[in-house]
Amino acid sequence: MAPKIAIVFYSMYGHIRQLAEAEKAGIEKAGGTADLFQVPETLPQEVLDKMHAPPKPTDIPVLEDPSVLEQYDGFLLGVPTRYGNFPAQWKAFWDKTGKQWSSGSFYGKYAGVFISTASMGGGQESTAIAIMSTFSHHGIIYVPLGYAKAFGILTDLSAARGGSAWGAGTFAGADGSRQPSEPEKELASIQGEWFYKTVAKAVGADIPRLSQSHQTAGYRDGIAAAKARTAQHGFDEGYPLGAHIGARAGQLLGVLEGLAAAVGLHALSSSSLQLPPTPPLEPSSSSSSSSARPRSSSYDEARRLEGVLAEARRELSVGGVFDGQYWASDGTWRYQVGNGGHGGYGQAKEGGDGRAGEEAAEFDGENVMFPDVAEAHPLLRKWSRIVRAEAARYGVDWEVLKDEVPGDVRAGREEMEERDREREGRMKRERGGQQPAVRGREALAW
Repeated sequence: MAPKIAIVFYSMYGHIRQLAEAEKAGIEKAGGTADLFQVPETLPQEVLDKMHAPPKPTDIPVLEDPSVLEQYDGFLLGVPTRYGNFPAQWKAFWDKTGKQWSSGSFYGKYAGVFISTASMGGGQESTAIAIMSTFSHHGIIYVPLGYAKAFGILTDLSAARGGSAWGAGTFAGADGSRQPSEPEKELASIQGEWFYKTVAKAVGADIPRLSQSHQTAGYRDGIAAAKARTAQHGFDEGYPLGAHIGARAGQLLGVLEGLAAAVGLHALSSSSLQLPPTPPLEPSSSSSSSSARPRSSSYDEARRLEGVLAEARRELSVGGVFDGQYWASDGTWRYQVGNGGHGGYGQAKEGGDGRAGEEAAEFDGENVMFPDVAEAHPLLRKWSRIVRAEAARYGVDWEVLKDEVPGDVRAGREEMEERDREREGRMKRERGGQQPAVRGREALAW
């Protein structure tokens, strides 16, 4: 997932703005994008006129509300120094972040700084050091420029140049007449490029963010991924049961989405559609009200299916299917497992070590298989009945759809058992002769 970066600056004479645009160019060079914002001005216009300050750019929005930054993963801050510290404009902005401080909204976000001073001793480093206090109170992670990516520029003493290991910088001169040099702009571009790459690397490892982003998309792709052997890679990593549950949930969501899309398109081209009576569904806020009365138009039917689909997405989400009521803390299941979920037991013991015993891991004289555990999941059983009813209502052949699920219940069991035996042998060799606590293709073989 590409990180969202904001570049926020205050610039009275345009020096910091030029560096901000160079930082943005560096981010774009790295393949990312960034949004530019200005910190609100606090000086009255008559004072700015006496200081000969040019008008502020009108194509860059003014960041009046600090909460806007909550949606970003990182931000680069452009700060023209005032006596080695924030100018009043920046200080006033941070003084409005009490809500973000108390709620931790900025905690864990990434930030870098670039600075403008009047002279070489005007605060190129001390301004950055002063900013660290604000970062610390908010829990913001500081990303310095460092020397590694800009060693040549930072060690070149042939000309006056702003910037340091703390961040890019420029000298404005006592009267503001000096403009950023090309080396200073290049330094800002390098900082933008590597700031983006650093944040992207950190954000890319954010498992909760990926889970939230792909919880539905991953299910829908589960069927095709399993047939393309992607699921096998998951097995090798030790997550076979999750792959079966994801594939099963993906099939159910896919059928519902297909029906909802088809009926929705029909509703756009037809004012009414005579349908058979709506079948009863499981009690829920989105489906029971829809089935309480017959639908007289394709528009109403489309609305009903959208409600069913919304509830399916909610219940078949990662948080739904892996809720604590269905799974023990060590990953074993809490519900009855048998042939299609009926008869026999595969339930994790309560009050013991949390794992199902060997006797409880069998039914009908056979080992519990991962497809059995997936098929017996209460939510998958519930939505299987609902989706079957909806498919039948529109004349969809469920048997054709069912074949899309890899290893559905017991189909292809021999092939999967052979794979497990090969994998278990490999695990045994890797563990130096220690036999894993598995037997056949038991669902507890993790």
